[in-house]
Amino acid sequence: MTVALSAAFPGVSRVLEEGAKLGLWSYIKLAPGVQIPKDTSYILGYYTPEYEEVIQYMTGAKITVLWTSSPGEVEFEPVEQMALDRLVHDPRIARIWFGDPVLGSLFPKGYYAPYPIQYQPKDPVKKTNTVSLFCPPTLKKNALNQVLAVYLYQMKYGKLRLVTNHPVAEWVAKLGIKLDYELVDWLPKSRYEQVIASARVNLVVSWAETFSYQAADAVMLGTPTVASFTVPWLSGCQVSDPNSPESIAKTLKHAIDNPENWLEGARKGLAKYAEADFRASLAL
Repeated sequence: MTVALSAAFPGVSRVLEEGAKLGLWSYIKLAPGVQIPKDTSYILGYYTPEYEEVIQYMTGAKITVLWTSSPGEVEFEPVEQMALDRLVHDPRIARIWFGDPVLGSLFPKGYYAPYPIQYQPKDPVKKTNTVSLFCPPTLKKNALNQVLAVYLYQMKYGKLRLVTNHPVAEWVAKLGIKLDYELVDWLPKSRYEQVIASARVNLVVSWAETFSYQAADAVMLGTPTVASFTVPWLSGCQVSDPNSPESIAKTLKHAIDNPENWLEGARKGLAKYAEADFRASLAL
């Protein structure tokens, strides 16, 4: 069986973890002292210099690299541009699995395949008057527009506490904006799911995505998600202008006022995506 390995890249490792759940490959999270089994096929999550030592144990094997960034994400991060250049020109890398169809069709050694996911919806739990925003502190996540949108909602429509791990909320509050928020650290899975499941709405209005497991988590946990058009399976739940806090706030209100409709549409889109043949990710 193919062996998938990844360093500590949450978005990338999640793809490989989900594939292991479906029996597509075995998954190993790289850490000091971890033994790499001998096999004929490997998948590496993204690229890091840490892999140089690992690759020497893969001589003669087919090595595929999973690339989860969209063109927009690559443009936001110069370090990703350098990493992609390295992978395209590295003769040891046989294939590059892109989560974006266009990158998969245009780049040498590239191919596209959907990300594996098990569609396991749960019954919605009792909601608290909160909105969740969980993402890494990168520019592509469009956090400031979303935080200001929540503040607009609080001013125009009533109480709604923001629960987020993004530090831009704290920065906004220090400027004198009376934002009602709770800043949390990266949470254990059980607590993370509890926060999202109890939120009235989840926010993923980012500039660039190829899938968004975070949005998928919220939808399966019974929480409507307001997103940008970059989340491909979430049709009908998007903000018209992700660069407008007012547009996001209005969409947020609409989702809160019509939660059943928003959740139903999102679940249909995710269920349809989950019907894909994920064996294509092995590039057989």
